[in-house]
Amino acid sequence: MLRSKKQKRVFLIGSIVLSLLCLGPMVFSDWAFSTSLTLLVMGEVLFYILILTSIRAEPGMKKSTAHEWRDAIIFAIIAATVIRMFFIEAFTIPTPSMEKSLLVGDFLFVSKVSYGARIPNTPLSFPFAHHTLPLGESKSYLEWIHLPYHRLPGFGKIKNNDVVVFNYPMEDFRPVDKRENYIKRCIGIPSDKIEV
Repeated sequence: MLRSKKQKRVFLIGSIVLSLLCLGPMVFSDWAFSTSLTLLVMGEVLFYILILTSIRAEPGMKKSTAHEWRDAIIFAIIAATVIRMFFIEAFTIPTPSMEKSLLVGDFLFVSKVSYGARIPNTPLSFPFAHHTLPLGESKSYLEWIHLPYHRLPGFGKIKNNDVVVFNYPMEDFRPVDKRENYIKRCIGIPSDKIEV
């Protein structure tokens, strides 16, 4: 059993390093991208980080307020990033092209589980920033790790008149997941005939 705080930290840090070593060959080689295994390893890393930040002091010792705030902030950032990445994200309407139903500046929440969440191509990025940092023109992401494009299975299919969010396809100077977001209404799906 792991009794001391030091033993727990060594075990958890060792587990994180082992998980990252398992993830490395999948990212940096020509192996087929295994979604379930990658998600398992990423989930394990996040789980261990959460455990590591929540290790309590030895019995009889009180945790300082600064440590509690640090743990709360780290947990909030990790939880919000995972929720935004795989479950739900807020967007604003950028252009007047949908003005009869949605106005410029309107907010909408997009469920990513409906059609399937996309695995980020560039997982090393500044939280809560899309492609540029808020106070400057520098990139908010690092391209050291670049995963192939892959989308998880969703619970539904795109139907006519659904509002969809997608990345602008002609913006090839950024990775796919960091391209500008466009919000449009789907007017045609495969096998539909469209007349103008």
